[in-house]
Amino acid sequence: MFCTKCGAYNNDDAKNCTVCQSGLVEDTDNNAEEISENSTELNSEISKNPPKTYFFASVISAVLGSIPFGATAMVLSEITDVNIESGNIELAERYSKKTKLFCLISLFVGIVKYISILFWLMFYMVK
Repeated sequence: MFCTKCGAYNNDDAKNCTVCQSGLVEDTDNNAEEISENSTELNSEISKNPPKTYFFASVISAVLGSIPFGATAMVLSEITDVNIESGNIELAERYSKKTKLFCLISLFVGIVKYISILFWLMFYMVK
């Protein structure tokens, strides 16, 4: 069964869409036309302004910041890209925001790490 709002595929026994949480109805010819129209509108919206994947930022944050947080950002970036390609714009936007958050956390942890190393070196250089 396909959602009439976002066009995502759902199990036949599902009552709500797994992507956009809207109510599902039985498939009919009218629903198929609505799905086609909604998918066309959604694809044009994606092509105009797709969510950012932040892949380059996640690689930089992994190298300069915290490797675990940066690696997580890289994985989330790829999930964002897969959702953009499959047309799940709402899910892609959510993962894009998570990717940005993990990039910022990684860079913050890296800055704290480098500042603490700098203070540690200054402390032992004074002795």
